[in-house]
Amino acid sequence: MQEFDHNKNYLYRCFRWLTNEIVKNQLNGKTDVEDILSKFYDTVSNYVSDFYIMTDEELLDLGFIRYEGSSAVVWLIPLWLMPLIPENMKMYKPDGSSFYYNSKTAPKDIMFNCLTYGFKIKEVPYCGID
Repeated sequence: MQEFDHNKNYLYRCFRWLTNEIVKNQLNGKTDVEDILSKFYDTVSNYVSDFYIMTDEELLDLGFIRYEGSSAVVWLIPLWLMPLIPENMKMYKPDGSSFYYNSKTAPKDIMFNCLTYGFKIKEVPYCGID
């Protein structure tokens, strides 16, 4: 948990940097933010790359939402992380259906500032040893 707290503080600093850079661009009459976003995502990708090993608290801190649909519990992915979703990652919808993520064809529907799909935390199978 202490490692995540350190990472969380670093991510907050990255968000402040991102916001400041966008505002500076606007003040200078620039509207293109592609370079700024690229630098931001290059930096934060090392800190949020493996969703499966994060605790519920860590996921919630990053903006994920635990959504209990009709046939599945899915962690909905916050919009700000969409550029970091790996291609071909298995995604689940709250209705239980699934698909493999493709950034060009993935649904763009939004719910609670998250995508309307996400992932399931993989459960470790019980091995019979106490």
